[in-house]
Amino acid sequence: MTKNILSLAALLIVSATFVACTNDDNIIDETQQPANGKYTMTINASKGDGATTRALTLSGKTLSATWATTENVYVKKGSDWATGSLNPQADGATATLKGELSGITIAENDVLTLQFPKSGDITYDGQLGTLADIEANFDYATASVTVASISASGNINPEAATTTFTNQQAIVKFTLIDKADGTTSLSATQLVVSDGTNSYTVTPASATSEIYVAIPGFSGQTVTLTATVGTDTYTYEKSGVTFTNGQYYEITVKMTKAVTYTLLSAATTEDVGKVVCAAGHLHTAKTAVPAGCTAVGILGKVTETGCGLILALQDATSQTWNTINGWTSVTTYAGTTLKVLPDAAAHGSLTSYTTLGTTAVSDWAVAQKSDYEAIFTNLGSTTGDSDGKTYDANVNAYITTGVGGTAISDDYYHYYWSTTEDDWSGKAWTFYPHFWRLDYKTTSNSVRPVLGFGPAKLLSAATASDVGKVVCADGHLRDAKTAVPAGGTAVGILGKVTETGHGLILALQDASNQTWTTINGWTSTTDYASTTLKVLPDDARGSLTGYTALGATAVSNWAVAQKSDYEAIFINLGSTNSDSNGTTYDGNVNAYITTGVGGTAMSAPSYWSATEFYGVNALAFNSVLWGYSEKTNSLSVRPVLGF
Repeated sequence: MTKNILSLAALLIVSATFVACTNDDNIIDETQQPANGKYTMTINASKGDGATTRALTLSGKTLSATWATTENVYVKKGSDWATGSLNPQADGATATLKGELSGITIAENDVLTLQFPKSGDITYDGQLGTLADIEANFDYATASVTVASISASGNINPEAATTTFTNQQAIVKFTLIDKADGTTSLSATQLVVSDGTNSYTVTPASATSEIYVAIPGFSGQTVTLTATVGTDTYTYEKSGVTFTNGQYYEITVKMTKAVTYTLLSAATTEDVGKVVCAAGHLHTAKTAVPAGCTAVGILGKVTETGCGLILALQDATSQTWNTINGWTSVTTYAGTTLKVLPDAAAHGSLTSYTTLGTTAVSDWAVAQKSDYEAIFTNLGSTTGDSDGKTYDANVNAYITTGVGGTAISDDYYHYYWSTTEDDWSGKAWTFYPHFWRLDYKTTSNSVRPVLGFGPAKLLSAATASDVGKVVCADGHLRDAKTAVPAGGTAVGILGKVTETGHGLILALQDASNQTWTTINGWTSTTDYASTTLKVLPDDARGSLTGYTALGATAVSNWAVAQKSDYEAIFINLGSTNSDSNGTTYDGNVNAYITTGVGGTAMSAPSYWSATEFYGVNALAFNSVLWGYSEKTNSLSVRPVLGF
């Protein structure tokens, strides 16, 4: 054992002697580092063909680049940046880079990245649009250096004596011109360049029409430019664009002024007089709407609740007041009672609208005297007397100037109807260029209609006064006996609302026939309607869509209601069909279901309620009366939604 130990010790001594005799100038331990942790690096720097980096200057239309001794080249290993930098030792197209580095450990075979004009992640944020700014901050180029060896004193010996830098972006000079005339320069305070994936925002120190941008290269992309010029926005787009790193481009772009508008849904009193287009946009008063837009009318009135009136650009078909008074009344859209023109014949050459963009409107209608007065006042009329304000040239200027509407007639004997009657005289109010006057209701006068608009009332805010209105899937209430706006889905007719905000919605069609025994076995709920409902399972709805919410308002899903509930609905919807057994439905009720909204009238021989009647019988109704039927009989079902 002792010999073994001694022999091992002897071996260690021999090994130590061998190492001690090694020449450390020729064989270096890879883990050995300079004692002070500092490295010195020297390498020749060459730019690739067509490179345009450093000390950027324009010579004609060529961008030249040279090294300057004041510049810095930074070094990283992996993602770790060295402290210090390399500097060109002379000005010129090629240069020797030399400098001292520390803060990272560098070893043989390491691959180092050289980068200028600054260290850190490459970013193109914060450009100022000048060559000087790009040179100092965004003219990125990189090179790769593999370490062959490091001396004990810290000298880095690269495998190759020269490295070639590669540009990381193209440089583009954009000259901005107004496309409207093809010559006017656009002095922009901001330019955003987008290639569909990335966007580069340039903010010049002062407004200018010539902007230099550093952009990473790409091929075959669609480029969009958006320039801010004063308070206006200009745009330009071109597809199939290629920018190659290291190249310089000069491009003149003819930019189009962007259309700016306010949405009708966001209109305030300050927007009165603006032109309303079919897309629901408000455009500058007394100007032609942009190409592609269809002018609809002039914004004449906006209330604090966001309701309002749009005055038509031309007359509708002349009518008697008695005819107008027979048209459907709506209050949902304008915060006032309007009489809606019923058909194309009444519209004349006016296009029918139920929405402008996403804003629901009443379709063309005749307004109250007070509404027309408000419109004329808002549009600057100075004409009127003690009976009220009428229109004048100021009003007609909004209708005709730029937008090209037809003026309201200035003929002294040309009268226009309002919907307002005078109880004392038995006549109704008309207006013409000088004042308001009463006329016989049987007289045919002109009609200058309006569109009412405004936020539709939510089901969650329903009151007893809303009974009869159409309930939509989005939880909005629409006027009774009218079609819902395009994109809306009618669900049923609001039939009952309690003081606690509960209520019932009558379906627009029947569900599947059932026996009362089957109905009685369904789930009961009292959560939604303050009454006990029997909820239809999925396979009992027929073609009815199931609902558990309408907008943000929870509902019971389709269910069979109690006798007292159906009676309340029928009474609220104007039924006059009643006897000692109760009130059932009639033509008045079916009119709410079918008119405008297009539901299917109730007409089955009998309909079940959820109310039992003595032993083997339960209560049912038809168009004649309430009665009873055996629970095992299969009868029709007209369900409700409780909310």
